[in-house]
Amino acid sequence: MAAVANRRCQSCRAPLPQEASTGRPRAYCNATCRKNAHRIRERKRREQLSNRDNWWTPGDLREEILRRWDVTLDAAACNASRLVPEYLGPDHPSKARRDALECSWSTYAGDGTVYLNPPYRPALLKPFLAQAVKTARRGTPVVGLIPASTDTLWWREYVTTPRADVEFLVGRLRFGGPHATGGPATFGSALVVWS
Repeated sequence: MAAVANRRCQSCRAPLPQEASTGRPRAYCNATCRKNAHRIRERKRREQLSNRDNWWTPGDLREEILRRWDVTLDAAACNASRLVPEYLGPDHPSKARRDALECSWSTYAGDGTVYLNPPYRPALLKPFLAQAVKTARRGTPVVGLIPASTDTLWWREYVTTPRADVEFLVGRLRFGGPHATGGPATFGSALVVWS
């Protein structure tokens, strides 16, 4: 049978002889190349998931939040992503404001509202939500943009139990920032208000 011309292995780029037949043509020259391609795809997927900590609030939602609430502190930001001049984050010029989990948000928020777009990995998300609940109990309202994961224990502990107000956002958000994928998120989101 005649070989199909100009096909190359998607992993090593070696010429890929294909027999002319029906069915899907081969994409890899052997099992090793197929496994290597799978490893690369998985590594990229993990990198995208780990970069979710650096996704910025979408521009139109930022404007709506600033219009609806008197935000005076962004509790999980960097200089480039902050909603307001006062923020807590790893690149803050003041060392005392670099670790948001070690700060009193009420102290820096004054009489205003704290905005929170926390890291979404559960190991980091839970402590930020606990801090939001604690801050609200001290009398400072907190507005958070979080995944709408109503089936999780952390949702019950930090959203349902403290009786936070929840506004589910329609559709999937397109987060901003240099680490965002550019496409819609793979999950729904909600604005949660602890007051």
